[in-house]
Amino acid sequence: MKLKATTDDQALRATQVSPNDWICSSCGSVGEYRRIRPGSDVIELVLWLCGIVPGLIYSSWRNSKKTTACTHCAAMTMIAVGSPVGRELLARTSPNIQIVASAAPRQPQMTTGERVVAQAGRIAIWILIAMLAVPAIFSLLAAVVS
Repeated sequence: MKLKATTDDQALRATQVSPNDWICSSCGSVGEYRRIRPGSDVIELVLWLCGIVPGLIYSSWRNSKKTTACTHCAAMTMIAVGSPVGRELLARTSPNIQIVASAAPRQPQMTTGERVVAQAGRIAIWILIAMLAVPAIFSLLAAVVS
């Protein structure tokens, strides 16, 4: 039964999109997109390893310049389905797909580099928390013991 429900969900998902989904004006694909950031994942990782400030500055710059790109044709011509141009393009390219307000919008696909950088950032934050917490705990214990 679970396989049947998944298949039904996928079929429903193929005919309904959220107004917050994206459509590519180049190839007409609906919903599947990824975020493109300028710069290099390797440079970002090296700067995070050099220190919090350079990594934070570079990451902030890269994240502020994000654009949306199609996963099928890699064009950066994605349009929101809920916009007037998006509705017209959807009606022209995919007349069987309906815009439903209750449908959940799709999430962008992450590249391998984005996953690595995100994980490295999480690790750096935990290391920073540990570096701040351990001395505080030892000083608290020393105060209690004496």
